[in-house]
Amino acid sequence: MLDSKTRPGTQWKPSRRTVVKSGAAGALLLGLAGKVKAAPLASGFDPELFLLDRLTFGLDDDMLSEVRTRGYAGWLNWQLNPDAIDDSVAEGIVTSVEFGYPLWFDETSGLPNPAKMTNVLNKTPSELFLQFPGETSGTTPTVLGATAVMLRNAYSRRQLFYVMADFWSNVHSTFVLQEGQHALWMPFQENVIYPFALGNYADMVKASAKHASMMLFLNQYRSDKTSPIENYARELMELHTLGLKDGVSVFDETDVEEVAKILTGWSMHSLEDIVAGYPNPDTYGCPAETMDLNDYGKFVFKQEKHQFGKKTVLGKVYGSNIFPFPLPGCYGLSEGEDLIDDLVARDETAEHMATRMIEWFMMDAPPQALIDRVAGAFSSSGSEIIPMLQELFDPASINEIHPSDNLKIRRPINYVVSALRASNPTLDMMELCSDNLMPNCIPGSSVSTGAQWISSAFEIGQIPGGRPSPDGYPSKNGAWSGGLRARLQFVSELAHNQSLGLSIDSTQLDDIFGVATATNKLAAAANQKLMLGFLDKFDVRRIQRYINKLTPSLSYDDLRRETFAMMLSAPSFQYLH
Repeated sequence: MLDSKTRPGTQWKPSRRTVVKSGAAGALLLGLAGKVKAAPLASGFDPELFLLDRLTFGLDDDMLSEVRTRGYAGWLNWQLNPDAIDDSVAEGIVTSVEFGYPLWFDETSGLPNPAKMTNVLNKTPSELFLQFPGETSGTTPTVLGATAVMLRNAYSRRQLFYVMADFWSNVHSTFVLQEGQHALWMPFQENVIYPFALGNYADMVKASAKHASMMLFLNQYRSDKTSPIENYARELMELHTLGLKDGVSVFDETDVEEVAKILTGWSMHSLEDIVAGYPNPDTYGCPAETMDLNDYGKFVFKQEKHQFGKKTVLGKVYGSNIFPFPLPGCYGLSEGEDLIDDLVARDETAEHMATRMIEWFMMDAPPQALIDRVAGAFSSSGSEIIPMLQELFDPASINEIHPSDNLKIRRPINYVVSALRASNPTLDMMELCSDNLMPNCIPGSSVSTGAQWISSAFEIGQIPGGRPSPDGYPSKNGAWSGGLRARLQFVSELAHNQSLGLSIDSTQLDDIFGVATATNKLAAAANQKLMLGFLDKFDVRRIQRYINKLTPSLSYDDLRRETFAMMLSAPSFQYLH
C-alpha cells in the first residue's frame, strides 16, 4: 500500500500481515511437489523456522504464516516457483519510489533532477549510458540499482529467489563501482542473475560470459588473437566452474592460455568500436552491422580477432585447422560455447558449486558426503539449480549438519535487511536535506536517502556488487567477525529514528511488542516478534534486566525503542540459527 504525502517523495509502509494466497499450486506445474520431503527432524528442532532463517532475508509474520500453513515441503516448493507468487506489492514499491539525485543536477536549475526508479530498471546498457551522460561510477544509476536490489530483498514475497540471486551475484561477481559499470551492472542482474537464479547453470555461465558487465570487469572485450587476455579465462575455470580443491586445481597454466585463445573475439560493442564504426566491410562480426550508441554493450563475436586452429583444454580439442571460406559471421563462436558446456558438465564443477552453496547457506566446513549428494543432484539434472536446493534442504541433509553447532553469521546485507523486515519501518526515500546531513546537497531541496541506508551495510562491510575482486563476498564466518560497532550504530539509529529516511512510530512499536505489553516482558515479547524465539535466553534475560533499571527514567515508547535496539545488537541476533 503506497501512501503519497505532500513531500515530493513517496512514503510507504506495506502491511506485514497481508498474505497473498495466489499461486499456491504453482509448484505442481513444475512437478516439484513431493520432491522435498517432510520427514521429521531432530528432536526439539523447528525445521520451519530454520527454513525461514536460512532462505529468507529475515523473519517476518507473513513468511511465518506461510510456512506454518504450507508446512516445510509445501513452503519450499512454493518458493521454488517464484513466478507463481504474486509480488506486485514489492514491485509497486520499487517502481513507485521517487528519487532526487545528490550527484546529478539539472543543468538549468542546478537542482537535483527527480525521477522514478523505473528510470534504471529493465534498461539496456545503451539506454542507461545515454540517459546518464557524464556518469562514471558509484553515482546515480548504480545507487538506484543497488537500492532496487535491497528493496526487493526486504519486501519481496519471493524471498528464496532473491536469496539465490544474492548468492549467484557473488559467484559471478562484477564491481558496481568500476568505471563504466553505471550502465552495465543493473542490466547484468536483470539479464544474467535473475533469469537463471533458479534455472540452468550452464545457461547462466554462457549469459555471464557474453554480458558487457563481465566483459568490462575482466577486460575480456579486448582479447584478440594477437594478445589473448587471460583474466576471464582464469576466473571462468577457477570461480565459475571447476574451482580449487584444497588450493589445488585440475587445470594448469596451459589450460588457462588455451581457454583464452578459444574466447578470443568474444567482445562487446564498446565505445571505441562505435567511434571507429566497427564493423566495416573488411571485417566480420556476429552480428555484422554498423553500430551507433544504441548498440553500446551488445555482445559481438569478432571473427577476425578470433584465433582459429586447434586448442586443447583438459585433454579435449576445440577448433580445427580446417575451416570454410568465406567465413560465415559466427563461425568459431561455438568453440567457446562448447567449452563452457563441457566445463559445467565436469564433476569438479558440480563439487565446486555444491561446496559454495553449502558454505553460503549452511556451514563453513561441510562433510564430503553432503557435498557429494548436492553435487550429484547438479550433475544428474544437467546442471539444474533447483535439484541442488532440494537435496541441500532435504530433512536428511539438515539433520546431518547439526544446525545448532553450525550457526552462520549474518552478512551485512542480510543483517540490515533482516532489521528492516523485523521492524517494518516507514521508508521515505526523499528527505529535505541540509548541508550538514549530506554532501552535494542544496539546503531545502529533496535528495535520495536510499544511499544512506545502503551505506549502513557498506559500513559493516558489504553492499550489492561492492566486492572489487572477482571472487565475490566470502561465505565463511571468519570474514564477517568484525564490523560490530557499525552494526550497533545502525540498529541504535534505526530504533531511535536517527536514520535518514527510516522511521518507526508508536503503531509500529505496537506491532513489534504488542499493545500495552508490561515493561518487564518487553524483551521476551521482542524475542518472539523479531526472532520467533530464536534469541539466546541469556541474551533475553540480560536485556530485560537492563530495561528494568531504565524503567523509572524513560517513557514507555523509549523503553521499547531501547529494547528493540538491544535485541538487534544481541550476540545471538548476529547469527542465522
